[in-house]
Amino acid sequence: MTAERAAAVRSLASSLRAGRTMREAAAAWGSTVPEVAQVSRRVRLGCSLGDSLEAARPFFGGDHDALSLVADLHGRAGGNAAEMLEAIARSIDQRVSGAGRAAVNAAGARLSARLVAGLPLAALLFLPGSRAPVFDPMGLTVIVAGIALCLGGMRWIGGLLPVPPDEVDEAGLLAVVIASAARSGCSVDQVLDLAAARKSGTELARAGRRHRLGLQWPDALMRSNDEALCSLGVALATPQRLGVPVAPTLDELARRRAEQLENTLERAIRRAPVKMVVPLTLCVLPSFALLALTPFLRSLAPS
Repeated sequence: MTAERAAAVRSLASSLRAGRTMREAAAAWGSTVPEVAQVSRRVRLGCSLGDSLEAARPFFGGDHDALSLVADLHGRAGGNAAEMLEAIARSIDQRVSGAGRAAVNAAGARLSARLVAGLPLAALLFLPGSRAPVFDPMGLTVIVAGIALCLGGMRWIGGLLPVPPDEVDEAGLLAVVIASAARSGCSVDQVLDLAAARKSGTELARAGRRHRLGLQWPDALMRSNDEALCSLGVALATPQRLGVPVAPTLDELARRRAEQLENTLERAIRRAPVKMVVPLTLCVLPSFALLALTPFLRSLAPS
């Protein structure tokens, strides 16, 4: 789904590069995705671009706000919308790549853990040769309890491995949009003013109120309770103080945040085997004792 998002965003950017306006590009936005096709239909029926893009929110998820922000910014301040959309698509690609690497690592650890957890079930194959009564009340109780413990342990172990999140790092994506907008000739204040106006009730909206009361945007963001927005404020303040372009600093911030999120997920995957000791001890070992050792001990008991 996320890879399809990047393809859809690039399709819109290509249409803009062909010389169409944003509205014309949205009307001609060809896609097999039903939500994107619905955007095109709404635009052709005369709906506003903003209302039309709302139809694609379920498909674009957390990337929808950035897409709408670019469309709104392009309509109000101009700028190279195609380049801004391409920057969003690259951000999606990086997220897909990081999630793919994490999923591969998690899948390998999950498979190894479930193979170990499922070993007690292999003992069922040797039950007929144990010469122990299997279908008497005690034998059936042992088998059912052992299987239940084994399956419960496998399920428990599977839940301990982290799943790559589908959420979007909003601060990192906003940094990407601001950087691409700055390269396109838009001001940082224009982007943040629009972004804050679209996020009522959030920390970004409260930072927008502080900005309207007289604070510069970097200071308004640094006073936020959101650590990510504070980092964005610091990244904006440094180029402003030094008189250098803001885009490279914001690109570095977005790259660093993406790496941090990926590293956090990798650390969680590496910690998972330690947590698996608990279900292995409480579920898998008792299951092995019930399915493998108990029939053998019963077979040794005098008739």
